[in-house]
Amino acid sequence: MNLKEMLSKKIRIGLKSIKYDYIGDICEESEINYYDEARAGDITPDYLEVLVTRKVFFEPEDIFNLEVTYYVLHFFDDSIDSLDIPDRSDIDREINEDIEYYTESEQAKVSLLISEITTAFSLNPLITIPVFTEKSE
Repeated sequence: MNLKEMLSKKIRIGLKSIKYDYIGDICEESEINYYDEARAGDITPDYLEVLVTRKVFFEPEDIFNLEVTYYVLHFFDDSIDSLDIPDRSDIDREINEDIEYYTESEQAKVSLLISEITTAFSLNPLITIPVFTEKSE
């Protein structure tokens, strides 16, 4: 059975964590980078937790590193037997094959948070693109 077919329409979304590491060094030539990761968190008989993290950093390492993580709880349909739930690697693969469905496209809120955090520390607001951005190789 397809994972999406096992889920009800009930979801819950919330902020999981914010991690801000001040580095302090300011390089004349540094590049701001960021990317998003999505993966399964807790998997219970009641719900699947999807964790979405945006990582912001500089190359070379400069000023700060920042990670913002939110969660999306996708509740399983009541008729699903917990023995039918796929294993974690299959779930992670399916999440990454249909990012928009499983992440609920909350990157706009994450972008807003990052801009507010950077502004609060006397920096210009850092505005990241409000869509899921995969890590470039």
